Amino acid sequence: MTGSDLGSLSRLLVQTNLVKNHILPFFGTDSLEEIESGKGTRVRVWDQDSQSEHELVFKKWTSSNSYVFIGKWYKDFVKRRELKVGDLIGLYWDSCNSRFNFCVIQPKDLLRSMQFRSETASTTV
Repeated sequence: MTGSDLGSLSRLLVQTNLVKNHILPFFGTDSLEEIESGKGTRVRVWDQDSQSEHELVFKKWTSSNSYVFIGKWYKDFVKRRELKVGDLIGLYWDSCNSRFNFCVIQPKDLLRSMQFRSETASTTV
């Protein structure tokens, strides 16, 4: 997670190449038009860790040619899950349930702890 993903602007920026290769192919024509026009389309997001469903808007920011999740991103994910800069998240389209699945793969603190252990092990060998 980056600082801008966690800010009060309440949006999660997703890399354009990832969206084009792994997300857009799953949407129908009407939803694609809404996304690409900048209007956006409502999507459901299942938080696998807390077993809760949330609604966001997925759209293209035409000014920067990038894709974002907006809406209650800050309240429903950043604040509720206490996300921090450096946290690693997973987000993918679940075509069976027509929704995104979200999870925190590794919190930043755990990543830092693992890196420290790895560095310590390599210096003692």
